[in-house]
Order: sequence, then C-alpha cells, then structure tokens
Amino acid sequence: MKRAAWMPGVWLIALIAGGCDNKSAPSSSAASTSSQTPPATTTASAASAPSSSAAAPSNADEIVFTKADWAIGTTRTVEYETVSKDTLPNAKRTSTSRWVAKEEILAAEAKTITKLKTSYIESTSIGTIGTQEVKDPPVRPVGKTFFVELKDKKLILNDDANHAVPPSALFLDTIIRDYAFTVGKPDPVLVGAPEGPLKIGATAFEDTLRAYLNGWYSGDSNFPKAALSNVSAKLKAVKIEGGAKLGVFDVTAKVVTQVPPVVYDFSGTMTVRADSRLVDLDLKGPSAFNGMKKDWDSTTHHLQVRY
Repeated sequence: MKRAAWMPGVWLIALIAGGCDNKSAPSSSAASTSSQTPPATTTASAASAPSSSAAAPSNADEIVFTKADWAIGTTRTVEYETVSKDTLPNAKRTSTSRWVAKEEILAAEAKTITKLKTSYIESTSIGTIGTQEVKDPPVRPVGKTFFVELKDKKLILNDDANHAVPPSALFLDTIIRDYAFTVGKPDPVLVGAPEGPLKIGATAFEDTLRAYLNGWYSGDSNFPKAALSNVSAKLKAVKIEGGAKLGVFDVTAKVVTQVPPVVYDFSGTMTVRADSRLVDLDLKGPSAFNGMKKDWDSTTHHLQVRY
C-alpha cells in the first residue's frame, strides 16, 4: 500500500495514489520531558484561559500584545478543516478534510514547545465527484494518544506507552507534519507579536500567517516548497470576548504550488488574543489549476483554538 500523499486545498485523486487527507496546516492555525500528560497549539496557562461567552465590542482602538512564554500544563483543543472545490472534465469535485485534537504542553523552553501530548478526537476525509460521495478512512488514529517531542533537533512521535511509532505507520508523517511548525520551533504567534500598542489599521503577525501557510503547503518534503506573496495582516477591530481582549486582523496571501500547479488567492481574518494566543484563522479564495480560473474552483482553511 502506498502512503497517502499530503497536499492541502487540492484533491489528489488521479494525481497521486492515496487518500484525500490534508496535512494543516494551520492552524496555521493552522506543540520537554514527562512521560504522559495532556495536548496543545498556543500558550497561556489553562487556569488563566478565558471562558467563551458572547463577544462584546470594545471601544478601544488599540491593543498591546504580550509575549508570555509557554506554561507547562497548558491545554487546548485545536480544530482544523480545509475544503477544496475543483472542476474535472466531466464533473465538479469537492474534498473536505477535518481533524480535531486535544493537546497538552508537557515541556517548553521559553517560546518553544518541546514536548506535546495530543489525542485526536475526530478525523474525517470525505468528498464528492459529481453526485457520487467518496469517503476515505481517517489518516489520524481517532481515540489514540501520542507524544510529539523534539529530540536531537528532530521531531519524534511516541505512542501512549512512550514507544516510538514505527516508520511503517501510515499516519506517522501526517502527525509529524501537523506539528512541524508549532513544536520544536519558536511559536509563530509569539514570534510575530508586535512591540508596543497596535492601532486599528496597523500591520502585524504577517510572519505568523506565513508560518501557517508554509506549514500547510510546504510541509511535505516530497514536493517543492510553495511560493508566498502579497502576505498582509492588518488590524481591523479590537474586541472583548469572555473577558479577554482580542485583535481581529484582515489577512490576505497568494500561494503558488508546483505539484500540482495551483495558484491560491486567499483573504480572510485572523484573531489573536492579547496574550499572543491564536484563536482563529479563517482563509478562503479562488484556486486556479494550471493557471485556469473557474467559478467553482476554490479553497478554504479554518483553524480554531480553544483554551
């Protein structure tokens, strides 16, 4: 059996043998020591996490983002979904890949998570070709717990008994890709946080957006890296939600992949808590395969993090 190839935003049926599962990004947006403890993809101690009550607007026209280091024991739930639509010679096709994971930070060094516990509670990969539904088995094992850890400058994956996952496991590469840009590297949100007050209309977190897009579109070493351009993140609103101050950014980005040859023009929003914790990243836009734009063809990414 061939291992499923990963390529967000594009169905690989007829291109590559395998499932229609994504990597994701990110989540992106799209993870040190201890043997077993619970899952994550953002900071702040669980005890200080705000409740999710109804959003209430703030009169403030500026926000200050703090850069608190990761706290061991922080837990979060990460949801990621990508939907792609493209046109075949005789039918229209859709592909939806979604996963949900509960995470706990077990070890961290300043702004870098070095060990993370993750448990996938949902993983689906479905689609349609015309009126026919296509469903692939989940690539990520639902109900299983894994430990992602940086060791000797490399990410390793252990099972719930802390034994190394064998290279033959079909899900190994997928899970490593899921965390390749949030575990073992400085957190992309903390790194991207601006200094001092940020006013409405100012730009920030553009490097954060780049990190998630690179994770989703350049995470598979079997394919050439994607080219990013027109990356922008501009603060459009400041609000209070569940007692936490949030910055909402209008974001745009252009992504060009070589295999398959597709141009994506994304726009959407990114929401970041004042303690520099990603809350939501929502991107959507047209996708042009081989330079041909068609009304049906589009791609969306939605990454949500709950603390």
